[in-house]
Amino acid sequence: MTSKSQLTNIINQCCDILRTDDGITGAWQYTEALSWLLYLKFFDDKERERKSQAKLEGDEYHPFLKKEYQWSVWTDVKHGKTGKELSKWINDDLIPYLASLKGMKEGDPRDIISAIFKNTQNRVNSGFLLKDVIEKIQQIHFDVGEEAFAISHIYEDLLRNMGEGGGNAGEYYTPRPLIKTMIQMVDPKIGETIYDPACGTGGFFSTSASIPGAKGENDRDS
Repeated sequence: MTSKSQLTNIINQCCDILRTDDGITGAWQYTEALSWLLYLKFFDDKERERKSQAKLEGDEYHPFLKKEYQWSVWTDVKHGKTGKELSKWINDDLIPYLASLKGMKEGDPRDIISAIFKNTQNRVNSGFLLKDVIEKIQQIHFDVGEEAFAISHIYEDLLRNMGEGGGNAGEYYTPRPLIKTMIQMVDPKIGETIYDPACGTGGFFSTSASIPGAKGENDRDS
């Protein structure tokens, strides 16, 4: 398992790499690029979990994404793309495909992916730098509970640092003790629906997962 300091180092290295790209002009842009890359790695790790669970239950699992668009396939060290080929494929194939996804039923993850990538633009010009960042992200494993929780704290710090790019962009970070108190009072249960029009980065939701040692997350209001 990767320690929090190691995870922080990985994220910082990714930011340092992205800052050198001529398509990145500020903190919010490299944060945006890192966000959608981390999301796709996270989704791929969860797909692997779902597949393993289905196998244990004797069921056949059908991935939400076509094989060629699965993170583990297109980022493969030996067969994955790099350089201009990678950039072109992401811009002309991957992002349009993800944006066009349609769910088969209510709550289908494909609808969430589509909503995210309809508003996503790859601002990283260099496919070689993208490949470097991808190789760093491969060291993170979101199927490890503590590791996934640690990355949420690191990501919060990353959002705070966006201020260097021209203000805080409207973020408001609710104190963690207050978040913890609110979660304890609401006491959300699995299966319940939560309406939060200002959920932003979804910190309240991650806290409500009742992860041991959780001290709360940030919420982002516009």
